Amino acid sequence: MASILDELSSVLDNVPPRYSDVAAEYRIPLSKHSTELQTHVKRDDIEFTTADGVAKAVQIFPILFGDSVILPDDLTESTISYQDMQRRSWAVNCWLPAACFVTLKNAVEVALALLVIQFFSATFAIRGIGHNANPGFSSIDGGILRDIRALNSIDLAADKATVSVGPGATWSAVYEELKTRNLTVPEK
Repeated sequence: MASILDELSSVLDNVPPRYSDVAAEYRIPLSKHSTELQTHVKRDDIEFTTADGVAKAVQIFPILFGDSVILPDDLTESTISYQDMQRRSWAVNCWLPAACFVTLKNAVEVALALLVIQFFSATFAIRGIGHNANPGFSSIDGGILRDIRALNSIDLAADKATVSVGPGATWSAVYEELKTRNLTVPEK
């Protein structure tokens, strides 16, 4: 039987060296909440229902991601309300009531969030910068919505031949960044 603490620690132990400083930040909440996290175990003979899995993931996310988690009953003085997060999609039919919204800011957070979701067999959707108006594609009814728009890095390689673009970056931002360096995206 592995606990969620064991699994999260394993992710942090195995991040690439360039993410080691970021990973170190997440060891603090894991240590602080270790007793609570040890109680969440996965046994081969027990499967979580979808609702149970989502509820358990929603308990873990604030420990890991703090203010980046917005819950339906969140009454904090957050600058972004649950309703604001729910209505971020341009398509009204995508304004589904998620169990929680979690804004992920780096690759380590994406890995940790995905591990928690997988561990508890929770349902989830991913919201990026796209325009898919199908309900459930950038929204979810009663599941976890992972918002990756903050992953908007645009990194030009030293040889200026390759650009690494984060999934939250818009094409207009990519073009603007490349324009400042007298570069553009080639046409095929």
